[in-house]
Amino acid sequence: MKPLLIAVLLAIMQAPPPVQGQPADDAAGSGQNIAGQSEKHNKGAPAPTVPIHKDDSSPRAEPESGKVASDDAQKPVRIGELPPVSVRKDWADWGVWIFSGLLVVVGFLQVWLLCGTLRTVRRQAGLLAEQISLMRDTAQRQLRAYVLVSAALLKFKRPDVPEAQIHFKNFGQTPAYEMDGWIGMYIGDYPPAGILPPAPYNLRKGKEPLAPGRASIHIIPRDPPIQIEYLRLLGTPQGTIYVYGEIRYKDAFNADRYLKYRLMYGGPEPVKTFEKDGVLCALLKADAEGNEAN
Repeated sequence: MKPLLIAVLLAIMQAPPPVQGQPADDAAGSGQNIAGQSEKHNKGAPAPTVPIHKDDSSPRAEPESGKVASDDAQKPVRIGELPPVSVRKDWADWGVWIFSGLLVVVGFLQVWLLCGTLRTVRRQAGLLAEQISLMRDTAQRQLRAYVLVSAALLKFKRPDVPEAQIHFKNFGQTPAYEMDGWIGMYIGDYPPAGILPPAPYNLRKGKEPLAPGRASIHIIPRDPPIQIEYLRLLGTPQGTIYVYGEIRYKDAFNADRYLKYRLMYGGPEPVKTFEKDGVLCALLKADAEGNEAN
């Protein structure tokens, strides 16, 4: 009796719990199923699925639709419009805007001042260039050679052959290089009817340097002699003697220089004569035109 009771208790303990909706097997059937499962397991068949009892939180069947509902299922969310957002600006925000505006204004002021400074620098550079040019020109004017007429005489060694003597002098502080020139004489009315005759085309011109303070002289006699019947007209507006010519040279700064002169004995004013070493002489005076230099 006791061995049988122990076997029944063991069978009850090993029996699975009843599944909902299915009738519970009796103890004998359970024992047969356990015996059969053991026999199938021994033959290599898969083990039967053991139903697991779930609590009330598991999905439950809905009688109307027969579908399983889940509390965790995703549901779509629909947004009709965004909620209004209001941003309030405090004094710090306005301070940033004001500081940024001040920086822009300061930047424009700096650009304006820089442009003004640039204009001032350019103007000063122009003035400096003008001053340098003026100083250079002043230095050249002070140091360059100046070859000018220092004296002009008309000598009558013979009444019909007057001789003109033109004295030139370098009044500058540097030499005059490659100096040459020519001289001519013409007797006619005052003022002259036209341009005085130029220098002969084949006139030979010697070149010489003229040191500062040194003098040079050009002499030309009347050739051919004056006819005797015209001697009484010399020194009057109808018999004015013109002595004219040109001097060319280079100064120490390699600049080309020239001197053009036109002197006369006669014209609208009366002449003045004097004797020197027993020879009748007269000073030549400058004409209103024909005298220029650079």
